[in-house]
Amino acid sequence: MRILHTSDLHLGATLEQASLEDEQSRFLEWLFLTLQEDRVECLIIAGDVFDTGQAPARAQGLYYRFLQRCSGLPALRKIVVVGGNHDSASQLDAPAPVLQSIAVQVVGGLSSDPAGWDRALIPITDTKGHTEAVIVATPYIHESRLGVGRIAGEGVDSEHTRTFFQAFEDFYTELARRALASYGQVPLVGVAHLTCLPAAQKLRDDDFKTDLHQVGALGALPPSIFCEDYAYVALGHIHRSFAVERGRVWYSGTPVPIRFGEARTPRQVLLVDIGEEVVVTPRRVPEFRALLELQDTPEELERLVGTRTWESPLPPYLSIESRVEITRPGTLDRLRERINEQFTPEERPRIIAFREVLTGDSEVSEFGEARTIDLDTLTPDRLFTRLYRSQNQGQAPPPEIQQAFASLLPRDDAPLELPMENAQPSLEDI
Repeated sequence: MRILHTSDLHLGATLEQASLEDEQSRFLEWLFLTLQEDRVECLIIAGDVFDTGQAPARAQGLYYRFLQRCSGLPALRKIVVVGGNHDSASQLDAPAPVLQSIAVQVVGGLSSDPAGWDRALIPITDTKGHTEAVIVATPYIHESRLGVGRIAGEGVDSEHTRTFFQAFEDFYTELARRALASYGQVPLVGVAHLTCLPAAQKLRDDDFKTDLHQVGALGALPPSIFCEDYAYVALGHIHRSFAVERGRVWYSGTPVPIRFGEARTPRQVLLVDIGEEVVVTPRRVPEFRALLELQDTPEELERLVGTRTWESPLPPYLSIESRVEITRPGTLDRLRERINEQFTPEERPRIIAFREVLTGDSEVSEFGEARTIDLDTLTPDRLFTRLYRSQNQGQAPPPEIQQAFASLLPRDDAPLELPMENAQPSLEDI
């Protein structure tokens, strides 16, 4: 049986307020064609279908149109969707009865009552109705659902650690036992949305969008929580694609980068062939829009943007860091003018993140020599004068403006605390 494993679609996400709808729509088109061409029999989406619990209507439209379109694929027997920590479990589960009519099985959430856990067991049958495999589809589960209280703080002892991990191991072992008891000795495919890493592996900065749910103060869950009855485990939550354990436990990663850091590594989905052996084949997702991080001087940035060509079908999003001397602000305006001059609206890159880093203060000495002054040596009034000159064609501030600025500066003999009747609110009070 051939499975395609993906996760963390984050439909409706934005990058620095810039829409990602076009590239997410193109990904779903590419995914449909991949399911068709590779004759995939089961599609697994391992959580974080949407970016927020209150998904916008346009994002929901992408999702439901994709599911409806997939219902016409002759080889595809089942689509399995589980909820992630970004999803609303109730929102995903609400249309589940309707989606079952087009072979889409959704498990948005599970209750803490073990009597309801059987809904996570999803058999995959052949044309004769024989069960070929069982998908054990578990959504994001807070540890409290397993009867374990949160462990907070430093110095968690080993006994608490074992108790915590054991709760998750018992949960997945119990589901495997139920699946085998109900459907016989068939391959089990686990689906989970959580942080799972062996002790030797560490998280990276580009592994997630927001802080990952980890187990209290204990870090990641070990892959040993999944017993050997599972032939393959499809994970979601971490945004990088990699094998957690011996090729049996995998993260597929997010297919469309939603942070600049994610664009530094290729995006992919996983084709999983389950037979006598399990064969995992990464399939690279095309780059629909480049996310470029540029860092240099204003002149070099203009040259880079002007000479670069874009292979992706959508114009890139740029994150710019301009390193300039304090006397030469205005990189952003000049760069935008250069971009507007050199590119048509259809191919024009868009600056969505910008930072100007001041590197020093250059001035001319009485002998006409340029000298550089370290920013650490600048006094507030001198810095104000330089800034005023940069905004007023080199003119020095008039005496009355200079005096007004000086009146704002603290005096050396000023008291450390204001009298209570004159006290101003602190940041904590606002």
